[in-house]
Amino acid sequence: MKKKQEREVKRGFWYYDSVLLQGVIVLAINYDYWYEIEKEDGFDMTGEVPELNDKGEMYLLVWTDAEFGKTQRHSVGTLELESTVALAEKVVNQPIEWI
Repeated sequence: MKKKQEREVKRGFWYYDSVLLQGVIVLAINYDYWYEIEKEDGFDMTGEVPELNDKGEMYLLVWTDAEFGKTQRHSVGTLELESTVALAEKVVNQPIEWI
């Protein structure tokens, strides 16, 4: 079994309620997030295969505080970076300043 790895691809920020600075980090991970959770929970994964893109990755959104420090929550993105970025902006219902 290959070692689970992640790498930062992009990060950005926006203002919640026009006042509170919030952040998001996009990670590329080399495993299917949901597949691994179900496997760890003991589900029968016979016939199931991880869903990854042609690079063998999927994207994960990590929502953070303003200093990109403390993680508040994770959410799975998609198999493509552009659609994961669009998903993040849809979640916060505004453009994100990507840096």
